[in-house]
Parts: sequence; C-alpha cells; structure tokens
Amino acid sequence: MYKRVPLKNHLEEIQLITRRVMTALVIMIILVLLLILRLGYLQLNKHDLYTTLSKKNWLDLLPLEPTRLFPTK
Repeated sequence: MYKRVPLKNHLEEIQLITRRVMTALVIMIILVLLLILRLGYLQLNKHDLYTTLSKKNWLDLLPLEPTRLFPTK
C-alpha cells in the first residue's frame, strides 16, 4: 500500500525563511556600519598621522653608482 505523506505547513516555512533572511540582513547591516565607523575613525582621527606618513613615503632618494665604461685604445 501507499505510505501517507504529511502535508507541508507553508506558513511555518515562510516564517522560518523570513527569520533567517532578517537575521542575515541584521548581520550585514552591523558589518557595514562597523566598516563605515572604521573609515570615519581613520579619516577624521588619524588623518594627521597618515598624511605625514604618505608625505615621507613620497620621495625616496637612493644613491646610484655611475656606470663606468672601460677605455678603448
């Protein structure tokens, strides 16, 4: 004989998916806010430090030995 298959409860499945989507959305919003806060911190509070570091890194003088050619006779 055939085995009875219980009917799915679509309302519970929709609620479960909705909870999962909302949880993922909240986590994503928190992560984006953390990135924005870190960007603001670096640009507003650490501006002077990184400006100084970038200006020091702008030009690097390296002494180079001149190339010498052998005299030809």
